[in-house]
Amino acid sequence: MTAEQVEEKEAGEDKRLGIKSSVPFGSSSPEWFEFKKKAGEQDRFYAYTDISSGGYAVVRGNCVLDTFMTWIS
Repeated sequence: MTAEQVEEKEAGEDKRLGIKSSVPFGSSSPEWFEFKKKAGEQDRFYAYTDISSGGYAVVRGNCVLDTFMTWIS
């Protein structure tokens, strides 16, 4: 996926009011914006989960450049 697709998927939402925020990841937005700067034009973002955490990885070809953790248990 592209950064824009991730941001659309992760935009905050107040279900009571039916309002979707334009800021992805809520209070973690500054970290997300720094993370996505690492991606080049051809790089892609992939969601990941393992046994105790999840988030997104930015991938160039077959190489994971960095990860952005969105949850941990």
